[in-house]
Amino acid sequence: MKTIRFKYLREIQATELDLQIYNDLTSTEEEADQLQEDHLREYDHPKNGWYREASPIKIDTLKRIVEAVEATSATHVEIFNHEDHHGYYFYPVRIEVLDPKEERAIQLKKIEERERKIDARLAQLKEEQAACEQILSALDLERGLLSE
Repeated sequence: MKTIRFKYLREIQATELDLQIYNDLTSTEEEADQLQEDHLREYDHPKNGWYREASPIKIDTLKRIVEAVEATSATHVEIFNHEDHHGYYFYPVRIEVLDPKEERAIQLKKIEERERKIDARLAQLKEEQAACEQILSALDLERGLLSE
């Protein structure tokens, strides 16, 4: 069986795009604030629905993001729409089939990690057992004192 690796190389954010629109349409921060507080929206869109759930992004901004993605060794890009931040998170991803040597190395690493977790849990259980044995000894002593 082949293993396909999805290696996420970095995160590129383009957020608060709603505020960027106001800044682009005005020449001062005060004008942008005023426009943000007092405006109507008119949507002229060929289809109803989805376009209101995403944020428009400037073409220049998108070009810069594409250039940043291309500067990595990515073969694909994953795009996440973040409604709360009015923008997008871009994740350049390198997708590749691993060779058998890499697959074995990954499987060995997973086995070693499981062994470390089991060893840590065993150590924890031994500590708990020792604590329980001390409690039992104390109870035996108390029982002996009460029996006299």
